Amino acid sequence: MRTDSAKIRWPIFVGLGLVSLSILMLELSLTRIFSVTMWYHFAFVAISVALFGISASGLTVFLLERFFSRERIEQHLTIFSALMALSIIATLIVTLRIPFFTKLTPVGVLFSALSYLSITLPFFLGGICISLLLWHHAGRVSGLYFADLCGAAVGCLATLIALNFFSGPQVVLIAAVFAASASVCFSVMHIRKAALCGAGTVMAGVVVVFLLSLSGLLKSAWIVKHPSGVGQRVEGDILFEKWNSFSRITVYPMEATSDKQANETESSEHTRPAQMLMAIDAAAGTPLIRFDGDPEKVEFLKHDITSLVHYFKDAAKTLVIGPGGGREVLAALLFGQQPIIGVEVNPIIVSAVRNEFGDFTGNIYDRPEVTIYVDEGRSFLSRSEEQFDIIQAAMVDTWAATSSGAFVLTENNLYTIEAFQSYFDRLADDGMLTFSRWYWEFSPGETLRLTALAIESLERMDVSEPRWHILVVKKAFESPTSPNAIATLIVKKSPFTHEELRQAQEVCKRLEFQVVCSPFSAGNPLFTMLFDKAKRQKLYREYPLNIIPPTDDKPFFFHMLRLRDIFANGIEQGITKFNVKAVGVLANLFVAMLGLAFLFLILPLVLFRSAKPRQLLRHWSTILYFVLIGFGFIEVEIPLIQRFTLFLGHPIYSLAVVLSSLLLFSSLGSLFTRKIAAANARTFLRKSLFWLVLALIPYLLFLTQFVHSLVGLSTLLKAALTVVLIAPLGWLMGMPFPVGIKAISEDTRFLIPWCWSLNGAFSVLASVTSIVIAMNFGFFAAMAGGWAAYVMVLLVVLLFKA
Repeated sequence: MRTDSAKIRWPIFVGLGLVSLSILMLELSLTRIFSVTMWYHFAFVAISVALFGISASGLTVFLLERFFSRERIEQHLTIFSALMALSIIATLIVTLRIPFFTKLTPVGVLFSALSYLSITLPFFLGGICISLLLWHHAGRVSGLYFADLCGAAVGCLATLIALNFFSGPQVVLIAAVFAASASVCFSVMHIRKAALCGAGTVMAGVVVVFLLSLSGLLKSAWIVKHPSGVGQRVEGDILFEKWNSFSRITVYPMEATSDKQANETESSEHTRPAQMLMAIDAAAGTPLIRFDGDPEKVEFLKHDITSLVHYFKDAAKTLVIGPGGGREVLAALLFGQQPIIGVEVNPIIVSAVRNEFGDFTGNIYDRPEVTIYVDEGRSFLSRSEEQFDIIQAAMVDTWAATSSGAFVLTENNLYTIEAFQSYFDRLADDGMLTFSRWYWEFSPGETLRLTALAIESLERMDVSEPRWHILVVKKAFESPTSPNAIATLIVKKSPFTHEELRQAQEVCKRLEFQVVCSPFSAGNPLFTMLFDKAKRQKLYREYPLNIIPPTDDKPFFFHMLRLRDIFANGIEQGITKFNVKAVGVLANLFVAMLGLAFLFLILPLVLFRSAKPRQLLRHWSTILYFVLIGFGFIEVEIPLIQRFTLFLGHPIYSLAVVLSSLLLFSSLGSLFTRKIAAANARTFLRKSLFWLVLALIPYLLFLTQFVHSLVGLSTLLKAALTVVLIAPLGWLMGMPFPVGIKAISEDTRFLIPWCWSLNGAFSVLASVTSIVIAMNFGFFAAMAGGWAAYVMVLLVVLLFKA
């Protein structure tokens, strides 16, 4: 098939950029929706779906080359981009209505496959447009790849901005508008005016649907029908709903009750004030408590085990990390602590407590003794010079995935050895750090891990006897289906005094708390083992859950289920049931993905009994080249986003700056190669890949230490420095694909759509394996995998002529 390297008119470049923009906007907004409809762990499936759809489109163009002829390219571009816009709307409706099954059953696999197919469709249609342009205009690949990556960079920033003003479903509709706009651009190139009229009609229709969603006339069509948690609440109960780039916040009514809450003692039985439940991505919740200024009406908070630390301090300078709806702030006020500083990462929560529910909560965030900052806890502490008497983080877990995908979570970064060391640095000499987590009597893995984290952090600070610095207390309650206790860990910077320990014993007896671990006693012998290094290592090896303290390189505190224990008897109990439920979702998606991969990527080659499979085998080095650059790009990208998360203070800042910068400078790298002739492509690849492999080494070895040394800079300066650091890497990573296309000889140009397909397919693999590697070996190992992939690419170029 003849390839055209003649000059392409500007509407083609603009249309391609809009298609790419729409694809990335859809991908990121679906990540947010998936975090609500699925367990947050697997929101990264949106990335896999996007890349899978694009890879399937490349295979389709490859197999149906006669249908996708050069003479019909303008017609096909117009039609497929218009269909993409319409399919986005259909996909949204299906996504909001099909539930995700958490057990591996035939029905679960079927519904997962149907959902996966519907979600893949718009990415497949958009991928058709990209594949056609790369194939039929291979000589202009540098400019086309530039437009593609530029559109993606703009799409990244546009999505993160849009999610602060519109709901997740509405941002999906905006993606449809951009896809329809691409169809209009492509139709300008078509000879027939009917094409322009048709594209314009589709765009007008999509815009009308978006405007109707804003007006509320079609509100029921865009409601999340199957949220993943919080009792599977009916959406009609919602009092408040707002989205941003990393959460969906909803508020539900709660009836006043005289029953005790889980973390309260028997003596606190009395009618509590009215409360509301603020839910984060329908999974985690934080209460809003009615407060009219009368302390007696919130007296029950003195019986709350998360308030234990306040019995040791008077008028203490208190820092609350993740205050949420204000429960811990209200408790600190009740005990007379001041000043009280709260650091809440989610601006929607702070705004709702202050504004929409300000009268209900007694405007506690605006009281003179309370100061609230919208910031990430560690980022705030890195810039602060203050010393605190109390630092508290009670039940901080949002269970919300950012748009960058699974496990890149801000609260995970609060539970690492490096994080605990930063807390100790900001404590006064006799200050106290307190964390509260769930406790299961038969398997207290979460509290064990938290205690081990405190012990190893103290040991790194050369504390010889950590036992004298740690107190763990629990409050048990009856519950057949949920944790049967809440435990509070208190770590004192200086050793506990005998008077403080006597006071703790007295308070625990009066409030019916049980001591789990103290310098004098241990209610659970497992905790005693943690203070002996040899026994601790033995416990790490033999305990059925992973209780090894997380680090910044492997910050997955809440992922405690080892692969070897997934199928163990009785594992679906206690803390592990959440991991098992998540594994069930993953199993359904994995089986569905394997089946669809076979149908789209393998079965067509078997059905088309031609010489093509044999031709592909003869050109295996070319295929391997594009497989490796697809794998390597994502394997580098995901660890980079994580590396800069702590530096910039939030996963969303990291996603916005790192991903958009990487895409933008990759597009400029592609544009730089526009004058590289096919005859010089191999020579250029040798040099550019050598410099890329070399450039990755300092990022791999020294990036973490370098950015940590500058973490105290202002956010604006850190963002600028991040762009400077990403620029050379992005520049070099944008070159291998377009130059590789140019290096393909004229008689093997039929490989281009297939190479594009494989590039996307192995990007899917990399998006999953990078997280799997990071969870088991750390992000250093994940990024090393990306570096190894580029080393192999260089070897392919050096060793093979093809």
